[in-house]
Amino acid sequence: SKSGTNEFEGYIEYKLQDKSLTAKSEDVAKAFKSESSWITMGLAGPLIEDMLYFYGSFYRPETERANKETNYGPVKDYSSERNEYFGKLTFAPTDDLLFNMSLRDSSRESDGASVGAFDSDTVSVGEISDQTILTFDGSYLLSSNTSLTFNAGRFELETATAPDNRFSFQPVIGNKLDLNNL
Repeated sequence: SKSGTNEFEGYIEYKLQDKSLTAKSEDVAKAFKSESSWITMGLAGPLIEDMLYFYGSFYRPETERANKETNYGPVKDYSSERNEYFGKLTFAPTDDLLFNMSLRDSSRESDGASVGAFDSDTVSVGEISDQTILTFDGSYLLSSNTSLTFNAGRFELETATAPDNRFSFQPVIGNKLDLNNL
């Protein structure tokens, strides 16, 4: 990953891929047209010149797709949105020692995620995902040919899916299913 330097630097980037840029397809499995956008920002620099540096970034991709119809009829639209934050500190107290600590935190949410060309709207699910990655590493140059390094990390990932279409009633084991209310 990137690290800061003795100079302050920053950037902002925005990209857009309009659905009109998607080629036409006769294949129903490839007929969906997506519209995507991405924003990326970053900032880096010194906290203590020649010794302690920082780097931070933000990334947000978004995708929307109008799912007009599958083989089973009209379906809901698909959308996906993610927010990802990243921060890193680099500490070099001497020419022989280097330490890095970074944290990445990402959250993603989507609706209509499971609708394919051969699925009905009733099977559509929404998804959420939260991910956190923490790393700490370092190196010590013992000589021009020898170094001692270490790396430690922690990874957390929580995901869940739920139907986009929920029943308006609560099924009870042992009771008959009321087909008129489906």
